[in-house]
Amino acid sequence: MKKIIVLFLFIILVACQENNETLNMENLEVDQVIQNANDHEGKQYKAPSLDVAINAIPFNLNVPNLPKTFEPFKPISIIDWLDTEDGEDISIQLLASSNDKNSKTLTIYARDFEINDLNEDSEKITLDNNKEVYFIPDRLSNDGHSVSVEWKQNGVFYSLNFSGKTDNPNKANEMLIDLVHKMQ
Repeated sequence: MKKIIVLFLFIILVACQENNETLNMENLEVDQVIQNANDHEGKQYKAPSLDVAINAIPFNLNVPNLPKTFEPFKPISIIDWLDTEDGEDISIQLLASSNDKNSKTLTIYARDFEINDLNEDSEKITLDNNKEVYFIPDRLSNDGHSVSVEWKQNGVFYSLNFSGKTDNPNKANEMLIDLVHKMQ
């Protein structure tokens, strides 16, 4: 009988721990309340470090090591969209800048809620691990080359973007796909 009670308590403990799927605001600083183009309000937070940001969000985000020409990723913002329960519908944005004379950036954007934003009209690529991603090819901008890769995994939308001046757009595209592999 004692074994059954201990087992039951253990199951309840594990279940309670796994239901902790909300934003951990403990080490975050409230920045401002924002409103997007669809009139949804969000509470924007700043994190003092990448580790604090990654540990605060309620979903997995594998941040890849970058080529030596880039500084490490830094958290730009974490947004708790207020159209649901507090701490749910979270998005995060990370930014890494190049440390060379060519101004290049890498941006990771991830969110744990569904909106029809995946650009499925773009080029579909199947990675070595059979994961399908959508490659949004070169969009020339004032800053030069801009390309993105988007995918969904375990209910989370991910986008990785490269933007900046480059002499070899194909090399930038290959770097982006390599980073996506590392994020899987």
